[in-house]
Amino acid sequence: MAPGAGGVPLTLAAAAGSNPSIGSTFTLEVSQNVGAVVGLMVLGVSNFSPGIPLDSIGMEGCELYASLDVLVTFVLSGPPTPFPFPIANNPALLGATFFAQAATLTPGLNALGLASSNGLGAVIGY
Repeated sequence: MAPGAGGVPLTLAAAAGSNPSIGSTFTLEVSQNVGAVVGLMVLGVSNFSPGIPLDSIGMEGCELYASLDVLVTFVLSGPPTPFPFPIANNPALLGATFFAQAATLTPGLNALGLASSNGLGAVIGY
């Protein structure tokens, strides 16, 4: 996670009181950099620890923490911006782990114009 606009890093966290439970909506919150245009949520079933440096693609100081299994764009409405993640009411999902990371299109921040957040892991429960 590199410093974002104004030196403030982009962060990803669970919304207060939100838990990844079957049959519910788990809400993630993305802080927002000044000048950010749109968000990208990266969701994966595996993680990278330590993160994979993204300097070579123009995201100096940023790292990739979640596998690129699902990519979802979203409108930034915050800060913070909520990202609802519905979880099916299926007992087979109990104990499943997923990982998330956010990115924002922030022109001028770096060569690629993307800021990345920290990674977040969650285990689905009741």
